[in-house]
Formats: sequence, C-alpha cells, structure tokens
Amino acid sequence: MTRSEALELIRRAVSRIITVDPKHAVFVNDEDVDYTSKGPIIVRRSALRPLAEERDWVPYLQGSHAWLHANVIGETEGIHIIALKVGPPTASPRRAVDGHPINVNGSVERRALKVSKVDPLSSRPITATVAIKP
Repeated sequence: MTRSEALELIRRAVSRIITVDPKHAVFVNDEDVDYTSKGPIIVRRSALRPLAEERDWVPYLQGSHAWLHANVIGETEGIHIIALKVGPPTASPRRAVDGHPINVNGSVERRALKVSKVDPLSSRPITATVAIKP
C-alpha cells in the first residue's frame, strides 16, 4: 500500500463525520497523545509530523500488524491533526481488505484539542486550545 492509498482510505473512513484532506494534515503517533486529561486532549507540537514522503509511512503500512487506525483529534491553524495507531502483530497471514493488505479505519474526536509547546526561555508550556469543526 502506498502513502496516497493510505491517505485516501483515511479520508473515506472519516468522510461521513468530517471533511478532511489528509494530504494537508499533520500526524502524531497515538502514544504521544494524552487522552486522559479531564479537559481537552493534549499533544506536544514537537510530536507532530507531516509524513510527506513514502518512507515516513513505512512503520504504519508495513510490518506484521493487521490494521491502522487514524483518529482526527482536532484542527489548529487550519490544519487537521490525525493520530495514527497500528494494531498488534498478527501471527496469521494478512487478509486483503478492499484489495489492500492492511485494514485502515478512522474516527473523529469530539473533545477540544490542546497543542502545547515548551517555551525554551522559561520552560513554561505555551498552549492553544481548539475545538474540532465538523
């Protein structure tokens, strides 16, 4: 599966919920997202990645995992942020899903998102809170 195919599958997976063009999104590993706060979801700006090249997608599209989940966690500065999570390794051979070797599914968070950045002069977090637009 190529980067372009994965982006199209992500777009289709969330299209009934939100209009998003993953080609213009930034991505974050799901492990780097703090879903546990009582307020907004928190992600560090330094964890965001454009994943603009085919090689950037290798960890998500190759390997022994059976699925890739894309979670649209918010939008900041007009750019959607999508958290990516791969499924656990599978011992059995992969089955093609819609002609693709990996199942790609998606979801959309309804909580606000806070993107934080550490101020290098004071070590205090600089944050921006944004709500997702359906």
